[in-house]
Amino acid sequence: MSAFFQETTIRPDERTTRNKNHLAVSQSVRLTVFFLALLFLATLTGCSSCRQNLFGKRQVTPRAMRDVPAQRLSFRLEPDVQTPQGLPAFARNDKVEPVEKDFSSNRQVDALHTTILSPDKLQTLAVYISPDSMESEYQIALYSSSGALIRNITTPDFAVVAPETISWSPDGNRFAFIAKKSAIATKTPNDMPTETSPPPITEGSPATSPLPTPIGPIVAPLDNEQIFTCKSDGTDLKLLTVLRANLIYFYFAWSPDSTKFVALAARRDEWESRPVDLAPAGRPRIIDLQGNERLLDEKLTDVLPVWSPDSSKVATAYGTDVRIYDVGTDAPSQAAAVLRDQLLVASVAYEDAVAKKNQTTTPTPQSSPTPNAPPSPDDHPSFNPVVRLFWLEPKLLYLQTGYVRFYDSGADSTWLRWHLLHLSPQSAALE
Repeated sequence: MSAFFQETTIRPDERTTRNKNHLAVSQSVRLTVFFLALLFLATLTGCSSCRQNLFGKRQVTPRAMRDVPAQRLSFRLEPDVQTPQGLPAFARNDKVEPVEKDFSSNRQVDALHTTILSPDKLQTLAVYISPDSMESEYQIALYSSSGALIRNITTPDFAVVAPETISWSPDGNRFAFIAKKSAIATKTPNDMPTETSPPPITEGSPATSPLPTPIGPIVAPLDNEQIFTCKSDGTDLKLLTVLRANLIYFYFAWSPDSTKFVALAARRDEWESRPVDLAPAGRPRIIDLQGNERLLDEKLTDVLPVWSPDSSKVATAYGTDVRIYDVGTDAPSQAAAVLRDQLLVASVAYEDAVAKKNQTTTPTPQSSPTPNAPPSPDDHPSFNPVVRLFWLEPKLLYLQTGYVRFYDSGADSTWLRWHLLHLSPQSAALE
């Protein structure tokens, strides 16, 4: 027994060494726990969340959707949802009462079409029709919200078109509109009055229609529809799309951060060859406030592009495909959500539900389908292309499908249905 104990007895120098080793191991454990805690906190508070995959690579998921390139987005379609809340109206017929009163009292020869309040509600744009205007040609005047005329923005040689697109920037610093040269314009730009040389007013002349008094250099409209911007005080009126004077710009929308536009434009031959019962089609493009322009796609679309709420992306549609483009990046990408098959299956379920609700049976197709054959679009009238988009939240993109045609009596819309595209970032593997 003594030999056993002698062999297992720890000498003083060995005991010291073991104590030191135990102390080192304890400190190592504490440091490991400390760094793991830091890593956990960094995961919660950092810009990305990380996890390990089966191969030991870290999977990083961006925290904000604006940091996700379009090509790294995933989507999930939720068909036939309720109409989203907060849809912008296409038509405008609201009129600020003090401005309307000024027109009825002092500008009786002009017909007020609508008014557009600035975001701070201190100023308003009065869109009106002058007695010399051709059909669907408008003029713009700037008023205070109390009804005092600040100045007329456009001159008689301007023909403002697409009044539904006239809009203030979200920050209220500028407004923009689409205009071209008036069909009845007879004056040259040099003949137009300026602020330093106002038009003469003879004694006793009527004051029912104030003459325009442009500020600064005269901006001459072009033969094609172009985009103009102006400061909120009516100064710095400038032609934004002068570099593409051969194009017709028929739609634009401000980015939520007020720094740029998304627009649709087409060549005149494309514009004139488009059937009159269809909405106009153009190519989407991004334009900044300096007039720099970037074409997003070579394909024509008649679906008005929409901005993501964070101004990082733009979406439009081609048939049943939704396409998303990066905007605020030096390396832009794009991605397409191909929805044809999912929308077709949803149409079959939708029509079955309608038939059951109406206690009717769905008509039998004339040709007998083969077993397990996919449904045919010709047999389902509710299957239609995307006609409208609405980006409510960074991860929620609504799309409306339907049949829309335009006639002299107005638009004919049927089978209008809303669907929801849920967006999410893909995880990127780090080496």
